[in-house]
Amino acid sequence: MSFIEVKNLWKQFDDKVVLEGVNLSVSRGEFVSIVGASGCGKTTFLNMLLGEIAPSRGEIMIDDVPLVTEPTVERGVVFQRYSVFPHLTVLENVRLGIEFGSSRLLGRTFGKLRPGGNHTSMVIRRGVQLELTDVDGDANAGMLFYNPTNPLERLNLPDTLKCQHTFRLTAGHCLYSDMGRIFCSIIKDDVGWHDAASGTCNASSVAARWGTSSYQESRNEYLKNGRDSFLIELGKYGLGRRDMAGNINWFSRVDADADGNTSLAPGHSAAGNSVTLRFEMDTLVIWHTCPHPLDKTPVYPRKPIRYALSLAAAVAEDDLCRMSRPENQRGFDNTALYNLGQR
Repeated sequence: MSFIEVKNLWKQFDDKVVLEGVNLSVSRGEFVSIVGASGCGKTTFLNMLLGEIAPSRGEIMIDDVPLVTEPTVERGVVFQRYSVFPHLTVLENVRLGIEFGSSRLLGRTFGKLRPGGNHTSMVIRRGVQLELTDVDGDANAGMLFYNPTNPLERLNLPDTLKCQHTFRLTAGHCLYSDMGRIFCSIIKDDVGWHDAASGTCNASSVAARWGTSSYQESRNEYLKNGRDSFLIELGKYGLGRRDMAGNINWFSRVDADADGNTSLAPGHSAAGNSVTLRFEMDTLVIWHTCPHPLDKTPVYPRKPIRYALSLAAAVAEDDLCRMSRPENQRGFDNTALYNLGQR
């Protein structure tokens, strides 16, 4: 007995016949491909099999029982590419429906895969969250923050670390500007330690470890460095060398030995680890996926980072980042005063 039996199936929309006289028999466990030109009725047939639309004539039997005329858990569909978000994995695309079900505005609605050895920039608005995911493990994302309306206000890592009594950054911490305001809060973190003291690689350090290559030789695969990547992105906003500041290195941890020598901790971030930043004020974000300055791997590492943007939930009174330090409560109040009256 066939698992799926289609008998003399017809589908007509008004006076247009889309399918006529379709007969099909599929055994349990059999794999079937339906091939045809665009518009020949493939999707219409699958919608009838799913139960979303009813046949005009004929019948569909499942295990010798007439098909229920509505979708059920026994039948599913994997959407075509234009119906999924390319910045999410297959599993994350499936789970996105659950996210939208609980809150239509907070699903991860925009994102992209940023290749290793690359750079980009964007203005992220207050109330938006940025999720960074280490795709393959051992990635590094160097990042700087600026106030887009007053770029003289920028990320201040010494103040960030000092006021929160820490050397590492993780969930519950905030990243401060040199005006005592909070650019963003770390609301979720799988890694537990992000480096805020080592700076970024430059042309000479990359050349010493991995050699040199030019765009003319390697096109977009030429060996980029963090400092020049920052400067290229800063130049898009009229900023330059004098506007450079200390950067954070997401997914990286630096250890110090008894003599004070520092080294990059290998295997610190596993594949799939992520960190989520909630932005408390409009922020110009400059970032790259170039190697950490202490990376000594024999081959230039090209570790991709996937990022996703979505609306963040409102900051609660007992918010972890707000309540983790008394200094953070003052930082949130200072930032709220700055945001007062802005849309």
